[in-house]
Amino acid sequence: MKVILSTIALCALFDIGAARECACTFTGWQHYAEGEGNTGTAYTVDSVGSWVNVQSNTISSLRVDGPCDLRVSTANDGAAPLSHVYTEGTYNYPIATGNDNINSVILECEETTMEPSAMPTTEPTRDCDLLHIDEFLLDCSTEWANAGNVMEVVYNATAANSQSIVQIADSVADATASISTNANNIVTATSSATTNAADITALQNKVEVLEDMLDRMSVHSAANAAAPMTYAHAGAWNVDEPAGMGDGAWNGVTVTGKDLGIVVLAVINIVMIAMMVIACRRSGGRTKYHPVAVGSDMEPINA
Repeated sequence: MKVILSTIALCALFDIGAARECACTFTGWQHYAEGEGNTGTAYTVDSVGSWVNVQSNTISSLRVDGPCDLRVSTANDGAAPLSHVYTEGTYNYPIATGNDNINSVILECEETTMEPSAMPTTEPTRDCDLLHIDEFLLDCSTEWANAGNVMEVVYNATAANSQSIVQIADSVADATASISTNANNIVTATSSATTNAADITALQNKVEVLEDMLDRMSVHSAANAAAPMTYAHAGAWNVDEPAGMGDGAWNGVTVTGKDLGIVVLAVINIVMIAMMVIACRRSGGRTKYHPVAVGSDMEPINA
C-alpha cells in the first residue's frame, strides 16, 4: 500500500500518466511572417505533445497560437533539439534559432501554477521528502557523475599547481640569495681592483725614480769610459782614476762605469720582480659565483 501511495504521489508531482490537454497551433512561413511581407509557403501543426516533421530547412518565420511552448529541432523526429523555447506569439525573420534549419517541431502545454492563497502561509509548501533528488541524480544521471569527475580533476590540478607555486617561490628565494652573494663578491672584486691599481701606481712611481737614477748614472759612465777605475787603490778614492783590485784574489780586474750600470740594472729587475710577486699574492683570491636557475613544474588545468 505504501509503494502504491508513493507512486501516486510521484505521478501527481510530475503529472505522469495524465497528459494535460490544450489546443495549440504552430504556423511556419518560408519567408516573412503574415503581415510583414512575402510569406512564401506556410506550414501548420496542431498536434500537441509529440514531435512532428515539417518541410526541412525552409522555415524562416513562425507563430504559436494557444497556451503552448514550442521547441524546434534541426533533425527529423526531434533528434537534435535546440534549447530555445518559443511561447505564444509571432516571430518574424530572423528568428532566434536560425533560419532555414528547422526540420521538426513539438508543441507542449505550458506549465500552470495554482492560484495563490489569499493569506501567506507560515510553513514551507515544498515537501522535499517526496523526491530524494541527490539519490536520484547519483543513480540515474550520467551527466551528474561526469560533472563530479570533472570537479575532482580540477581539484587535483589545483592542488598540484599550488605545490608548484610553492616550489617556484622557494627557487626564487634561493635565486635572490645567490644574487645577493654575487653582488657582495662583485663589491669585493672591485675593492681588490682598486687596491691593485694603487699598487701599480706606486710601482710606476718607483720605476720612474729608478729610470732617473739610470739616466744620471749613464752620464757618469760616459765621462769615465776613457779612464776605467779599479776597486784597489792606495790612499784617497778618486773616481777619475783607474781602481785596481787589492792584493790577493781578483788582482788585475778592473770595473768600469758600464759594468757598474749593468749591475745596477740587474738589481732593479730583481726589485721589480719582487714587487710584482707581492702585488699578485695580495689580489690572488678568486671570486666564485653560484649558478642561478628558475624552473616551473606548473601544468595546465584541463577541465
